[in-house]
Amino acid sequence: MTAYEAIAGNDVLPSETEDYIPILTSFRDVSTSISRTSSEESISVDAAPGESSTRRPAGAPGAEHTDKYRNGNRKVYKYRWWVLFIVWLVTFQEACLFNTWGPIADVSKLAFGWTDGSIALLANWGCIGFTVAAMPLSWAMGRRSLLRYVFLFAAVVCTICTGLRCLTTQPTAATVLINIGHLFNGLSAPVALCAGPVISAKWFPPSERVTSTAIAGMSTTAGVAASFLIGPLLVPDRICNGSAIDAN
Repeated sequence: MTAYEAIAGNDVLPSETEDYIPILTSFRDVSTSISRTSSEESISVDAAPGESSTRRPAGAPGAEHTDKYRNGNRKVYKYRWWVLFIVWLVTFQEACLFNTWGPIADVSKLAFGWTDGSIALLANWGCIGFTVAAMPLSWAMGRRSLLRYVFLFAAVVCTICTGLRCLTTQPTAATVLINIGHLFNGLSAPVALCAGPVISAKWFPPSERVTSTAIAGMSTTAGVAASFLIGPLLVPDRICNGSAIDAN
């Protein structure tokens, strides 16, 4: 029998090995601690990162309710889908506003005296606004207390963008206001492009995060696609002698 086996089995050691008892006892305590830690980690494997698990055994009373309505120790609310829908609408609107003038470029040139460069600049304001707002909005979206205000900000700047377009039809003034409006719309671009994973992580359990992220991500593409349909439907392709004529 080795000295370690004697310690593990609580047997009496020969007198010449008594000096090693403190060292061997320390080894045994460390092994016990490691085993206990491994057991606790295996129990809480379903918990979210940084959170303790509140799951109960499958047969325990109330286990079904806990597993169904809680993500780790965080409650999952039924109206999370409504929140996702509102976010979807905001990002859809931003993408649709971003691509307003491209599908109706020919009419815009005739109405406002624009060139191809003028149309391209309107699209570039989205990239410029994104560059300006990306860092502060990314930081704010990472703070739970500020997340609501981030989406309010995105909705407000999109509203400003559309409102500035409606103030006048005088070509020079309208050109200035439309460019300013597109800059405001670009400030909401970080929210439109990055909100999906944030909402999924904050509001949805792990089993639904892929679906919610895909739905939120689809809104940007849907907004751009809608602009190609809505613009030509509302604005004719050509204007000649004050009357609208379809180019086709």
